[in-house]
Amino acid sequence: MLYYPLYVFVYLLSLLPFGILYVLSDILYIVLYRVLQYRVTTVRRNLANAFPAYSDKQRSELEKKFYKHLCDLIFEVFKMASISSQELVSRCPLDDRSKGILAEYHRAGRQLVIISGHCGNWEWTGSAFQLQCPYPLAVIYRPIRSAAFNRLMLRLRGRFGNRLVPMNEALRHFIGHAKDAHAVAFISDQTPPPATAYWTRFLNQETPVFNGSEKIARKFNYPVLFFHIKKTGRGRYVMELELVSDTPSALPENAITEAHVRILERDIIEQPEVWLWSHKRWKHKRVILR
Repeated sequence: MLYYPLYVFVYLLSLLPFGILYVLSDILYIVLYRVLQYRVTTVRRNLANAFPAYSDKQRSELEKKFYKHLCDLIFEVFKMASISSQELVSRCPLDDRSKGILAEYHRAGRQLVIISGHCGNWEWTGSAFQLQCPYPLAVIYRPIRSAAFNRLMLRLRGRFGNRLVPMNEALRHFIGHAKDAHAVAFISDQTPPPATAYWTRFLNQETPVFNGSEKIARKFNYPVLFFHIKKTGRGRYVMELELVSDTPSALPENAITEAHVRILERDIIEQPEVWLWSHKRWKHKRVILR
């Protein structure tokens, strides 16, 4: 029953102009960061571990920039309830080189695996990408525990045609669509069960990484592309694709996972304030069995 009033509230809020939404974001920044100190301890620990060479002042400035981006992101997600496809594309263009890559694979009838991280506005860009991509796009997601919020996010994410596939149904989806020309997107920087994860060094820390995207790419020999999201201004993002592997089945095990982790790490170092530092990414420790 919570879903309906929640959706009405979000929809009405989304009708406000961007200028007003960003004023509300500035107010939320004060409340979330200064008053409630939402996950400040987690953010500070993550930043200190990831950037040990930074001074306290540098990390403090980065922390403030992150919270300002996070508050903008919240209202931008609300805006998804009513934003037009034209405005979304204008705010999140896909560069011409990437469009050419997609067109070439589409003409060849190749299915694609697309990997990204929690950078910039991954919610907007997921929808904007579908609007500029010749493929039907399926997005693998982890359901939210709250049924109302999960239903809300499915509605927002699916407005422009994306198909949402729960993580535990990903393999079944691939098998069922093995002959269809389509693309499947994974967010690679969520926290997996440590016992089944691939472990690597990421942002100066031992980190477990989901390797399901690599397993699927290797099994079906689908080309793997990394999806870059770069913030160019408030409510403005640019999307770019980078080829990770055209023939993943020919690569050694874990090579693709290691490659996309390194690409994501490079993006974060280049624009650290737009990554999701409030996520408890390093809550698990690696256990080495003797």
